[in-house]
Amino acid sequence: MTVDKGKISNMMIQFLKANVLGEGVEIVGTTPFQEIGIDSVTVIELVMHIDDEFGIDIPPNDLTEENMSSIDTLADCAMRFVPAGGDNS
Repeated sequence: MTVDKGKISNMMIQFLKANVLGEGVEIVGTTPFQEIGIDSVTVIELVMHIDDEFGIDIPPNDLTEENMSSIDTLADCAMRFVPAGGDNS
């Protein structure tokens, strides 16, 4: 499976809607996590889900506030660590 930012973003949005966000809470890539009550523990769950789904291991040193502020920033960070060829199979 080829990995791209859109696939990572969509997976995170679906995960949050299914497991975290209340009914009717909308989220787009640029929505600040803090604005919708997403805390650092939930962001770490997203990071682990990215690893499980796509085989992307984000190093702890890259889990900064800047990289973990929204779907877009976390997806951008993850894309820097996509395994060679963008394929986890």
